[in-house]
Amino acid sequence: MRHILDSRMDDFHAGEWIGLKIMQVYESGHSQADIIAQGLRDAGCETDVYRWNVPVADYGPCDVVHVHGASAVASRLNEWSSYVQHYRALPLIQYETFEIRSRLDAVRNNFYAHLDDRYSELPEELLKQVSSVFPGCIVESAEAAEYAAKFHRRVYIVPPAIRLQEWDDRKSRGERLFGKRTVIAHIAADESKGDEYIEKAVARLRDEGYDFHYERVRNAGGDEAIERMAKADIVIDQLFHGSYSLTAIEAMALGKPVLSHLREDLRHRLDPELPVVSANPATLYRQMVPLLENEELRRSLGERGRTQVLKHHAIEAVIPKLLAVYRHVTDPNQAENVTFVFDLMTGEAYPIERAVSVRGAEPPPPAVDQPIGGGESINGPPQGAVQKTPAARSRRTARRAFRKRRRANKRSRNSRRRKARRGRRITTRVRATGRMVRKGIKRRGRRKLRRLARAGAVRGRRARRRRMAG
Repeated sequence: MRHILDSRMDDFHAGEWIGLKIMQVYESGHSQADIIAQGLRDAGCETDVYRWNVPVADYGPCDVVHVHGASAVASRLNEWSSYVQHYRALPLIQYETFEIRSRLDAVRNNFYAHLDDRYSELPEELLKQVSSVFPGCIVESAEAAEYAAKFHRRVYIVPPAIRLQEWDDRKSRGERLFGKRTVIAHIAADESKGDEYIEKAVARLRDEGYDFHYERVRNAGGDEAIERMAKADIVIDQLFHGSYSLTAIEAMALGKPVLSHLREDLRHRLDPELPVVSANPATLYRQMVPLLENEELRRSLGERGRTQVLKHHAIEAVIPKLLAVYRHVTDPNQAENVTFVFDLMTGEAYPIERAVSVRGAEPPPPAVDQPIGGGESINGPPQGAVQKTPAARSRRTARRAFRKRRRANKRSRNSRRRKARRGRRITTRVRATGRMVRKGIKRRGRRKLRRLARAGAVRGRRARRRRMAG
């Protein structure tokens, strides 16, 4: 499968691309879809754009219908099914990662995913219905492909796109506001990116004498956030999830070093030259120290980030990848039963079964009180560290469950034994009261023995007399 995609990308400038009619359907204000639609038109492709509020019956014919987002599609699946059958159009749906990232699947291979309590994934039943009409989908990372592979027959990984010229203009306007002090900026729309742990790491760095200015940018408009990012020296993206976001791409376009959490089990699916520094709540402090101390390291990472954006995320680099996807879905030689993940960033294709996360493994226990510090180095995990695979985690979970059941059975067995002993003691006390009383009498002395015996005899005689009289 790999050679088909590569050949299509090599033929990007050929005339066959011009004959492909594309229809883009998305909600008004969807910036990523706007960039893609304009990029397709600039490349000479015939592209129609429709909004979600337009009835599906009013859409014109096309070769490929590319829908951005699943929310509006789900409410009109019957209309979409009729449209696809009528015009023989090849349907594709593009997800943003938060739409299909479920907490249950995220925590299986990512220890820190359970710290995010703002999951907004779509219901699984709805995604199954969407995949029945849209068998192929586009996602933006290997992490998202892992979630989409559960529902769709073909998954294409196409990186997010930006217009690099706009970022060049903003980069030239960026000025330092705090003199020689290093500026650290955290760009977040809400607290789901790890604000609490970032604040702890910042406080620890200040306690140790590092001089810097920290700025948290939340709920700011697009232009305001970009301006603050352009004036920063270090940008923190997110600490919980396993792939870098559009914020990290924008920061790299500005030539800034970026810290973001990257899942270790997905590193082989990323570009080896990716300069994003992997950091999570446990390693953020250690990863920030060399960036604060070494200005040359910051400059080097910023330059490499800029190169990464030119290579994968500039709209001029994304459009050939997207057109390769369009040609692949319209290729009549493709078998319907082929299920693959096609990674347009690395040029690899692999069976969809390899993308689905391990089932049956229990989520890892929460570690909210884990101290900041320790863990991975600036270049990854410590040398010689053993990386836990999903299978190893599954075996470890099974061993823990077995030991837990064994302890529970032992406690239950001991409890039954204690109850049985207590019952035997009570029975013995009731049956041997006379014997135990006699043993006690012997210990009290002979005189007391005779007194008690006489009293007992008298009580016995009186009792017999009462019975006879009655």
